[in-house]
Amino acid sequence: MKVKAGVRGLAEALGKAESFLDEMQEVMKGGGLECDDSTVLQKLKRIDLSTIASEGGDLVSNIKSVYDLISNVAAAAA
Repeated sequence: MKVKAGVRGLAEALGKAESFLDEMQEVMKGGGLECDDSTVLQKLKRIDLSTIASEGGDLVSNIKSVYDLISNVAAAAA
């Protein structure tokens, strides 16, 4: 009986926690934030080679832009 009461208490606490998380997710969405509650492993499985190539290309472009900016600042300061 003690185990059954303990499990019932845990289930109730879990229900409260889940409802709180659902409410917070709705508040975040209302504020324009994106909520993704998938696990890290699920997120890693979604990454494919085209995504890696696309993001890598964007990263290289951003690095080049920062390098050009620093070069321009250095040339202006010289």
